[in-house]
Amino acid sequence: MHLSNDTGVTKRDHLNEVKEVRRQVNYYKNNVDAQTNHINVPKNQKR
Repeated sequence: MHLSNDTGVTKRDHLNEVKEVRRQVNYYKNNVDAQTNHINVPKNQKR
C-alpha cells in the first residue's frame, strides 16, 4: 500500500516536473536560437 501511494504522489510530482523541464528546455532553446541568430547574422553580413 505504501508503495502504491508513494508512486501515485511521485507520478503527479513527475508530471509537474516534466512540464517544468519542458518549459525550461523550450525557453533555453528559444534563447539559444535567438543568440545564435544574433551571432550568425553579423558574421554573415561581414562576409
